Amino acid sequence: FFLGYNCVYHFKLILKIMRLHVLSFSNPNSSNSFTNFDIEMMRKSAAKQGHVLDVIYARDCQLAFIKKPQILVNNKVPKDIKILIVKAAFTGENLDFHIGTIKQFDLAGYNIMNNYLSVMRAKNKVRTFQVLKRYGIPMPKTYVIRSTEYIKDVVKNIASYPVILKSI
Repeated sequence: FFLGYNCVYHFKLILKIMRLHVLSFSNPNSSNSFTNFDIEMMRKSAAKQGHVLDVIYARDCQLAFIKKPQILVNNKVPKDIKILIVKAAFTGENLDFHIGTIKQFDLAGYNIMNNYLSVMRAKNKVRTFQVLKRYGIPMPKTYVIRSTEYIKDVVKNIASYPVILKSI
């Protein structure tokens, strides 16, 4: 397969002016320096490659269920989204809405990197533990409990340090 010089030139030109979009579940006014730092690093990296990075905040999205599924951002249908990169830095809080927002972009016909199913699976820690164990992938002793009354028993069963306690 051979591309003529003219085609290669135009392809490179298109790549140089690519506009990338990131779907962020963070609060743009948050003082969470990690999230802001992370997005700023993505912007700088895109700029170094000659691209522009726009951030779409999930809190600005409206899911419309009319003739066909639509997504609105600040009450407008988003234009010129070639690829939507999902930055799934959210906890289990509002998981249904977050996953639904990602799925709505998909149903509305946008190309998505980190689709809703991948994000949903990655956010399900218990399921991740189950899959790791099923395929014999080494992992530390892990217990998932729903009540603090069992912590002493779990620590006793682990019987060695270090121990990490984490809420899910």
